[in-house]
Amino acid sequence: MQEVTSDVTILYVHGGGFYRGDPSTFRESAGRLAKLTQGRCVSVRYRLAPQHPFPTALLDVLIAYLSLFHPPPDSFHKPVSASNIVIAGDSAGANLCLALIQLILQLRRQDGSICMFKFFGKDVSIPFFAGVATFSAWTDFTNSLPSFTDNKEYDYFSPTSALERVPPCDIWPTTPPRGALYCDLSALCHPLVSPILAGSWAGSPPLWFSCGQEMLVDNSRFIAQRAESQGCTVLWAEYDAMPHCFPFVFDLPQTSHTFEQWASFCCAAVKAPRGLKSLGLRVNQSMEAQSIDVRSMIDLTYEEVEWRMKRKQQEMIRSYRQKQSGGFKL
Repeated sequence: MQEVTSDVTILYVHGGGFYRGDPSTFRESAGRLAKLTQGRCVSVRYRLAPQHPFPTALLDVLIAYLSLFHPPPDSFHKPVSASNIVIAGDSAGANLCLALIQLILQLRRQDGSICMFKFFGKDVSIPFFAGVATFSAWTDFTNSLPSFTDNKEYDYFSPTSALERVPPCDIWPTTPPRGALYCDLSALCHPLVSPILAGSWAGSPPLWFSCGQEMLVDNSRFIAQRAESQGCTVLWAEYDAMPHCFPFVFDLPQTSHTFEQWASFCCAAVKAPRGLKSLGLRVNQSMEAQSIDVRSMIDLTYEEVEWRMKRKQQEMIRSYRQKQSGGFKL
């Protein structure tokens, strides 16, 4: 803690497809963010699927956030102001970050601008954090958008391979069976499972998105574009020829640039939020950055995305039922 010289506190939510990963896996990345921001980085050890399906992980992230500014009895830390907290995550962890925004927004819609929550026997408020920073966010559980197939030859992301390789055991398939690791197939299009289908981002804190030229890039493009059109501050950085979560895999100039941009956003969200303005960048292989318009990154409407996802969901349900009726469990 002697190295901490700023008020920035990052709550980091790791990726791993909701069924693998741990704060120890991302210790180096979390430490790098802490060093660059000269602040603190707290990693969440949320419960994993398939033993703990939706909404367990989301609730764990919510509790971790509440614990920062409403410490439970006998905590080792003092309360941290919500205005000093940035929620950050990659892939599945980024999904949970964006789902947390939607959860708080929905609570506010129901209870008014100041929503209250019973926490360790006390009624506590749930203010918004200073910002959200996501990398390679996985926000469409049906994998229906164009980039999922268009960028397949450049990426290694494969969300179905885990199911195909795992032999039957006490953990999987589940009892009763549900068809997907994280949730029942009927819930794939729920906005807290697939935040890309959230109706409104109005009222969200500033958002930072970064992606490679990956299969999931449209997942972030659509949310970033929609959120900016609804009045949110959105910062975007896209890297040509880079795969899913590349900063955690490769030691390249793009990696250093990403972490610097990431840390810069975290610091600005805490120290100078009024100075944040929507901005889009595309970085080529020569590390030359070009400005892009965040409001026109993907030519899909909300209705088109919803149609694509619900069509794919029905296909998945039919396929699963056929396998079940044939005596084969996924």
